Amino acid sequence: NQLLTDGSQFAQELANDILPYIADNYSTYASGPSAEALSEARDHFAYFGLSWSAMFGYLNILPDDMEYFSWYALIAPSRVNLQSKAEIISEKYSTYPVHAFYTSVGSIDQIRAQSELLYTTLTGIGPFTDGDNSYQVIIEHVKHHYESWCTSLYNCLLLFF
Repeated sequence: NQLLTDGSQFAQELANDILPYIADNYSTYASGPSAEALSEARDHFAYFGLSWSAMFGYLNILPDDMEYFSWYALIAPSRVNLQSKAEIISEKYSTYPVHAFYTSVGSIDQIRAQSELLYTTLTGIGPFTDGDNSYQVIIEHVKHHYESWCTSLYNCLLLFF
């Protein structure tokens, strides 16, 4: 299953089907459903992912669909190696501004070390700058659990809006 191995199908469906559908059927800042119109409105689009969808955010949305988003929240990403994508993000998308990048993980989450490594790797490349437009928060005394994700959603919405 390609979705389980690399997530590229998800990135393609997001760019080619989901975002155009949203732009065509709901009130957005995009002037239409075309890739160009969506890209021009990227300052008004955010990607929010929890656990697996955060992993896909790192592996596929950042390197493949960054032209559509300038706000990111990747909460408690599952295990992923960003090194293979770092060069793509750095070279291909270093000119796209990022308004905010937010990530968080529970202090006793089994993926905490991996999450911290992902953040450190990301803030060393492209348009991501720790403390300027990129933030990592450790939610104390929480595992890989809904409780930490609710806190993270609340915190990220305060940052974004």
